[in-house]
Amino acid sequence: MLDFPSTLSYRKYESLELMSMCYVEDASSASFAQRGSEIFSACRAIAIRSCKEIDDVYIDALHKIVDNPVFPVGLLLSMSTNLFSSDTSVQSIFKWLDQQKSGSILFVGFGSECKPSKEEVDEIAHGLELSGLQFIWILQKPNWGSFDEVDPLPEGFRQRTAEKGVVHIGWAPQKEILSHPSIGGSLVQGGWGSVTESLQYGHVVVVLAFVYDQGFNGRFLMEKGLGIEVERNEEDGL
Repeated sequence: MLDFPSTLSYRKYESLELMSMCYVEDASSASFAQRGSEIFSACRAIAIRSCKEIDDVYIDALHKIVDNPVFPVGLLLSMSTNLFSSDTSVQSIFKWLDQQKSGSILFVGFGSECKPSKEEVDEIAHGLELSGLQFIWILQKPNWGSFDEVDPLPEGFRQRTAEKGVVHIGWAPQKEILSHPSIGGSLVQGGWGSVTESLQYGHVVVVLAFVYDQGFNGRFLMEKGLGIEVERNEEDGL
């Protein structure tokens, strides 16, 4: 048995979701779990995108499990390019941020792969409105309707929060927004890329997890004193 100092674990609904994903065969007739097992068995060393300062006990545990050298190569953070889109709606984001006080804005974004349901969009909007915080919300186009003419946000939300926040629907340069001095915190889905980008700029991180390892990442940040997780029901994740 492996002696491990952390009590972090996946919740029931997270474990069920991960297991259902890991053991589904893809076009190559191999599952993610099978492919991972074969790779670990065949390799002579493992390089991972991490560092001892964050993942020390996990790196040591992985070394003991696979019985091969494990090399943390760092978080491999990319620098802000300052190359913004020619889209006028994206440019307006930065014009608005330039007018705000340093560290006063909450960045809200859930990555390009996470598509919140209508109910989740409504609840997030309701929470932002109740919080009274200033915010910039980058909302990817949901997959539950056509929004060329219909606003996916709750009725009246934009009007009620017009003096507090900006909602941009579609792609926007997340890293460049996070690097802006007016941003003071991040509400993200807990994908490791978004987490490390937020930490890179010293932001407080709030994780609202949706899929895969995101909930675990949120609790990991709590254990490290770097963020908090929006808790969900232990059984079904609601």
